[in-house]
Amino acid sequence: MYCYESAIDLLAHASLEGDFADKTRLSLGGVSDVALEKFISQNPSLTKITFCLDSDQTGAEATERLAQKYAQKGFEIGVIKPKLKDFGQDIQAFRKAESTKVEKSSGKVSEDKSESKSENSSKKSSELTQS
Repeated sequence: MYCYESAIDLLAHASLEGDFADKTRLSLGGVSDVALEKFISQNPSLTKITFCLDSDQTGAEATERLAQKYAQKGFEIGVIKPKLKDFGQDIQAFRKAESTKVEKSSGKVSEDKSESKSENSSKKSSELTQS
């Protein structure tokens, strides 16, 4: 079970990993554990929780607090931190880097950036749906 602060972070991280169906993912809607408590009550066989909260101060404090709380309840705990503030920013940086690679490899001039980004986003979306 992977827990995120927001739905957009959940989707961004799943896109970065390239798998939407292989993992159970939950948006907490912030740093409260109300949604997690509800999910646990409906899925009593759950044994592992991986927190994927933002890497800002609020996210770091919530990760520590929630990890301790659920470890004391007997859950195996994992933590995945975004490289930037959140997974939304991570995927934006990834797409920008991929777009730059495409531009350099194709020899396109900077005026064609929007076209290259659009082509690259379509290619990435196509690759993700084929996975």
